[in-house]
Amino acid sequence: MDLTFVQVFEKHGLKAPTDSFANAFAYASYPLWHANQAARYNLLNGIKAPASGHWMNNPHADDIDFQIEADFAGLMAPGMTQVSSAVCDSIGHIMNYGDGWYGGVYVAAMYSLAFVSDDIQWIVKEGLKTIPAQSKYRQCMEAVIAAHKKYPDDWKRAWFEVERNWSEDLYCPDGVHTPFNIDATVNSAYILIGLLYGNGDFTRTMDISMRCGQDADCNPASAAGILGTMIGYSKIPEKYLEALRIVEDRNFVYTTASLNDLYRMSFDQALAVIKENRGTVTAEGVTIAYLPRAP
Repeated sequence: MDLTFVQVFEKHGLKAPTDSFANAFAYASYPLWHANQAARYNLLNGIKAPASGHWMNNPHADDIDFQIEADFAGLMAPGMTQVSSAVCDSIGHIMNYGDGWYGGVYVAAMYSLAFVSDDIQWIVKEGLKTIPAQSKYRQCMEAVIAAHKKYPDDWKRAWFEVERNWSEDLYCPDGVHTPFNIDATVNSAYILIGLLYGNGDFTRTMDISMRCGQDADCNPASAAGILGTMIGYSKIPEKYLEALRIVEDRNFVYTTASLNDLYRMSFDQALAVIKENRGTVTAEGVTIAYLPRAP
């Protein structure tokens, strides 16, 4: 999904309309699940975006889908959460609303802020300014931050606070009568627990986020992506880069683009966004105009 959206920007430019993104994933050959699957069904049956992601038409609106696909919005808007949030507003409502959309906005904001700070605690707090204070989603994230402050050496206490107060999934049809929980709020909390208790260690961050459970591949991937952005590609442990290099030129399944293609497209789009938002790009370097989103 990230790759699909980046390719739309590559083809149609930064002003690409929402319908371009909606059609690209609606007619893509890869399978989809949850909010994405429901949105695709809606789009193919005449319910256009953003109605395709609205809870009145999409019973998965609060699911994790856009949260795990929002990396591109932060990576293309370094230090500019105003811009990353605007991108999320255009694309994220194709498949999600409410808490499901907030998950993508928050993850994108943390990616964006990871370019301008190496303080993970500041990043997670500042990123929350993109989310309405009265929302259940933000209240859950603030509870995790408070638990980390109270129990800085025991991630399981923070996990327990989430389980006790926020883990009941009332929305996703697949999770109503089972322990399965694909709600964006609780899974965002697991990303946050990994980032806060990982203490900047790449492996520990992923390990904690994964051990929190539920969507235990996507959550550590998001946490590692945000941390990797903060520390930089060259500081990712070699044991991970060694495995990554093997596949960087291999096309993603159902696509004609590789990781290296995605790196180039995303980098070019970030430079274009920087220039459009009071930044400068010269042969000597890049200057970013820091554009935080007001609370």
